[in-house]
Amino acid sequence: MNGSPRKTWACLLLLAATLAWGAGCSKSTPTDDIVAIVGKHEIRTAEFQAWMRRRGVGDSMVQKESLLEELVNHHAAVQRAVALGLDRDPQLQLAWENQLVNAVRKREVESGLSNAVPTAEQVQAAYDAQRASYSEPAMRRGAILFRELAPKATDTRRDEARKRIEEARTKALEAAADPTQVRGFGALAVEYSEDPVTRYKGGDVGWIIEGRGDNRFDPAVLKALFALKQTNEVSEVIETPAGLYVVKLLEVRPGRVKPLESVRGAIAHSLQVEQRRAFESNWSAGLRTDLRVERRTNVLARITPPARPSPTSTESAEPPAIR
Repeated sequence: MNGSPRKTWACLLLLAATLAWGAGCSKSTPTDDIVAIVGKHEIRTAEFQAWMRRRGVGDSMVQKESLLEELVNHHAAVQRAVALGLDRDPQLQLAWENQLVNAVRKREVESGLSNAVPTAEQVQAAYDAQRASYSEPAMRRGAILFRELAPKATDTRRDEARKRIEEARTKALEAAADPTQVRGFGALAVEYSEDPVTRYKGGDVGWIIEGRGDNRFDPAVLKALFALKQTNEVSEVIETPAGLYVVKLLEVRPGRVKPLESVRGAIAHSLQVEQRRAFESNWSAGLRTDLRVERRTNVLARITPPARPSPTSTESAEPPAIR
């Protein structure tokens, strides 16, 4: 049996029809609603009406006769398949079992979850319990001017570097008084800074989170940035092992906790997922309440994986596992 969807569904219909056929033969029922007899199977009014709904057949006699022929052929094929033993095919039986599992899950699990909507009180409680995870830390955006100094730089080189950075700082202080000042240090970064990443962006280093290190800069530089009191304020010259810095505060974003309304949807979804897992876990456990379950690990240990089928094998692919 190959694994094509069409053949799988055909097999499922075969097994379903076989079960219905067997059930119909085992009962003694009135015969006045028998539409046709196919071998050992009686096609009764209820079955024919179900096929009418499925096919969209109306009260036309021509249509009903055509449908009856289809149904007769169907049951003739089912009985031929049973005679050939196809109803005992392991793959077909497994597919049918999977359909039964899906049906009972839909009836008992999905219906139970359809109304499982977290209440406002549950959402509020989850928000309060996880408030720290909804907190946004304080951040600052700054700009830098940088003059590089090698560890073994001569005094003359150090004096020249300090003179240049002091000159840049003086111009920055003058420019800071002008509210129309361009981004960061503006052209001063191009003229004075030796930091290749920020030089052509006005020295802008982007947002830096308070209390977290930034491996781009010496801790002294970060400390100076967070010590500035107001935007456009310029620091003193900061000396680090890498060189000399001047820092400017561009923007401040205070720490805050996200309001409940902005995260309500995410919290509700998370609670629904948790409720679903709990419901399914309890449902799975309840399946075994009245059943004897015995595990034989000694037999389990002896089982080895089956050989893989050859590429030319017509054996159908293994159906997905039922969880």
